[in-house]
Amino acid sequence: MRFNSKSAAAFILSTLTFAYAAPAGVYFCVDPSFQGSCAYVSAEAGTCISFAAGDSWNKAISSILPDVSTVCTFYNAVNCTGTTFQVTEEYATLVGTGFNEQASSFACS
Repeated sequence: MRFNSKSAAAFILSTLTFAYAAPAGVYFCVDPSFQGSCAYVSAEAGTCISFAAGDSWNKAISSILPDVSTVCTFYNAVNCTGTTFQVTEEYATLVGTGFNEQASSFACS
């Protein structure tokens, strides 16, 4: 089978499109029902985001809303280590989940 330069370029570009990891995002707040200080963070899928000690988000998150079709794993220690809590849908309150005000890092995909 022979490829001309246009078909080869189209194949390479289509392969690159599928290989690119789309950003994955999550909205979270320090109080239940998405109240108090809130933030939206978007990063390349699989990137670990850590909250530094003393950071206002560290061990403070009480509500989480990931992007549609996004899975976020929150960790109780920095660098995406420790106990995990996986989120695939809205959690208006983490109270009662055992993970309220526990997150120190997370990664989404």
